[in-house]
Amino acid sequence: MADKTPRADSGPQAAPRPGRAWRRWLKMAIVPAVLLALCAFWRWGPFIGLLDEQSLDRLAAAARGVPLAPLAAMAGFLVGGLVMLPVVLLIGATGMVFGPWLGAAYALAGALTSALAVYGLGFAAGHQTLAKFSGGRIGKVSQKMADHGVTAIIVLRVLPVAPFTLINLAAGASRLRLWCFAVGTILGMIPVTLAITVFADRLRRIWRDPSWEHLALAAGVLVALGLFTWLLKRRLKHRHHPGV
Repeated sequence: MADKTPRADSGPQAAPRPGRAWRRWLKMAIVPAVLLALCAFWRWGPFIGLLDEQSLDRLAAAARGVPLAPLAAMAGFLVGGLVMLPVVLLIGATGMVFGPWLGAAYALAGALTSALAVYGLGFAAGHQTLAKFSGGRIGKVSQKMADHGVTAIIVLRVLPVAPFTLINLAAGASRLRLWCFAVGTILGMIPVTLAITVFADRLRRIWRDPSWEHLALAAGVLVALGLFTWLLKRRLKHRHHPGV
């Protein structure tokens, strides 16, 4: 007897809704836009003078002077992952405190630590338990991981498809191999982490010297990250739909 169950990839339902792409790009733009707005607000708004560049430098120096500061930064990522704080904000804060290069190294180590810890929680909880609380999102992400392994993790880290913590939970619940998850996380997070820490460092420099040069460099980082994301998405689209 022929199976009359409709296929999930047949008919008009398989066509991607254009609104989703715009929402994803909007999510990517919200964080840098908010950071720029806050920077401008504190620099030129009614609280001008309460936080000048000397105060910020002292705060950053105090944070760097904390014993075992790198471990403290990693602990911040671990706690942030457990309470579902946006990893973009954690990476940006690390870049502002430690600079673009050390900040990127610490942020990458912290993000990986957090990812592995939450992966363990997802593995322990299991797919059925998490599916009850996620409304089906865990199942969709888990299926992509099961089908594509390391490649899926890289794509999910670069493209704004799902929250960082949700991806980690889904990976654990899907029983994806730990080495696949770790390698995919590292490869996917390297370009994103570098872009965010460099952008955060540019914001700090804009605070101290709001010149067009620093503004242009900050904008250039965002454009480069957006272009990289677009190229990756386009390559994946042509890979799965060669005739497009």
